[in-house]
Amino acid sequence: MAKAPGKGKPKGATVPAGAAARPCWSGFAAGLALGLLVAGLVYLNAGPAPEEERGAAREAPAGGAGGEGRFQFYTLLPEMEVVVPEPEPEAPSAPPAASEAPPAQITRPGTYVLQAGSFRRRADAERRKASLALLGVRSTIQAVTLENGEIWYRVRIGPYTSLEDLNRTRSLLQENDVDTLLVRLRENT
Repeated sequence: MAKAPGKGKPKGATVPAGAAARPCWSGFAAGLALGLLVAGLVYLNAGPAPEEERGAAREAPAGGAGGEGRFQFYTLLPEMEVVVPEPEPEAPSAPPAASEAPPAQITRPGTYVLQAGSFRRRADAERRKASLALLGVRSTIQAVTLENGEIWYRVRIGPYTSLEDLNRTRSLLQENDVDTLLVRLRENT
């Protein structure tokens, strides 16, 4: 059998004994199959996604079978909050601009939370949380279902037990034109 000129192996090249020519795509296919197998095992062992867990928690009845009052946390928490009214500042001879007046210092010991907004859309709450993060303030988003079934998203900072930290954070937020609502958490008795 004669070979066509220019095809085959170059002159003087030798193939090791027992070596067969393999196509290069077979290594790619083997790596892909192995990667898919590992990804499938990880997916099966990961459990439900966070959204699925939250949905399951909402569907569970509040008084569940054998668990009377099982989810009391959601009803007790709003009852343990008190909005603290801002004290009236003394009238100075020349009233300063609203953004220049520091917030009244809180002196009554307790546990406080600052609410930096309440929004109908979660995206708006996420934006506020991000703007607070740029100021170095850590916040959380709390989803609250009203009696009419509507969901609002509160952006909360704290809780604070240190009055010094609380007052410092309130001043920082006021300097950056972020309105907050001061909420004092009631103590368990």
